[in-house]
Amino acid sequence: MLRVDGVWIMTHRAFLFLLLTWCLLVPRGDCAEFDPEAIRSLVESLDRIQSSTEDLESVNAVLIREAERVRSDLDRTDQELNDLRDQIAGLEKETNQLRDRLDQLAEKPEEAEGWWSFTSLNNPRVPNFDDPWIRTPIDSFLLAKQKELGLTHSSEADRRVLIRRLTYDLHGLPP
Repeated sequence: MLRVDGVWIMTHRAFLFLLLTWCLLVPRGDCAEFDPEAIRSLVESLDRIQSSTEDLESVNAVLIREAERVRSDLDRTDQELNDLRDQIAGLEKETNQLRDRLDQLAEKPEEAEGWWSFTSLNNPRVPNFDDPWIRTPIDSFLLAKQKELGLTHSSEADRRVLIRRLTYDLHGLPP
């Protein structure tokens, strides 16, 4: 940068230096820690660019591509941040709902006693039926529920129907 009549004028080299520093160091998050070696290598790269025989248009094209890459990286990062903020807000809402529910239960412990997870385990009494259909205690419970609903069980399937059902179960195709 040059100082002319009290005004700082940015030279082409200083502008390129600042732009390259921004493009190369900002996406990595290294802004707080400028490495002197990285700055030296940037300055050397600028010197090579200025002393090269390449035209200014190719250098500008490279800089424009790099600036577009940085811009797209920043846009993607912004989108990711917004997504994370939305997720955090959703989790905070769920956490607050759970906390409110726990507070309600703490105030009224009699409501919590009715939850299935707080009831003790017990062996229910097996209904007693005199029916040849019953082979296991579970069949007794099924028959009790059927009688309660006014239903009857179907007759036992013959050999052909059992083979057909088994084939469907094993293969998914009819025999």
